Amino acid sequence: MRRPRAPPRKRSASHRCWRPRPRPPRSPATTAATFARRAAHADVAARLVDALPDAAAVARLDAFSRLAFAELFLERYDESVRHAERGIGLARASGRGLYLPQMVHAQATSNVFRGRLGDAIESEERAVEAALLTGVPHSITWALMCCAYAHLWHDATVTLGIGKEAVQLSRELPPSATGTMAAAVYAAALAQTGEHERCVRELLDAGRGPDLVAITISWRPFFLDLLTRSQLACGRLDAADEAADGISSATASSFAGVRPARTTRANARATAPPTDPARP
Repeated sequence: MRRPRAPPRKRSASHRCWRPRPRPPRSPATTAATFARRAAHADVAARLVDALPDAAAVARLDAFSRLAFAELFLERYDESVRHAERGIGLARASGRGLYLPQMVHAQATSNVFRGRLGDAIESEERAVEAALLTGVPHSITWALMCCAYAHLWHDATVTLGIGKEAVQLSRELPPSATGTMAAAVYAAALAQTGEHERCVRELLDAGRGPDLVAITISWRPFFLDLLTRSQLACGRLDAADEAADGISSATASSFAGVRPARTTRANARATAPPTDPARP
């Protein structure tokens, strides 16, 4: 005799809200060791993927996607583009589009860091088209967010339109890291167009407070730097100093982190006198 199924428990609002898991800060030695270990794993993965013939590689497009992202965060931009391009070619030739938007984003973001903005924008616009064909709202939100980020470095007014669309779509979905990033990129466009008050509000809301803990750790230093600049532009020096200090701890918690110059620059902005040219 089958036991009767218990009625489902009602979830509280706090259970439905996406909350990032807190990460304790890592020491510089631990961060360096973790970085070296993951770099070694990426070396092995690259050799395995490069050895795959096309017939076998088509069945492992997930490997191309994950490897391209790993190389992006390891700052191996040329290798990331190379593996993403091969995966994209295989996906299009075989008609398997599941990992196509992710691979295009890895390729485009690496091109942003290589200074090839035209290539990055073209890639991200193709990724939006591919995501629209899937009809999956989460994939469309992701693609719009990535496209907005690529445009940010060329024309922030375009980013405002695309970013707003991504934010609106994300609000129709369960809370997620993608929705948080969409709001953060939209905030960056607001700052680029001089709307620093709105930028601060959007960032603090998306990041769940001044530490921006809801933003994924690999991107948090960038947005803390953005928050520093916008707080300065609004004349809130203490808040700017707090955001600048947060970059150091966020960098220490990330396996790749950011260039130390970013931390130095943000702290210089926050501590410079009002007439100092270091201020924006």
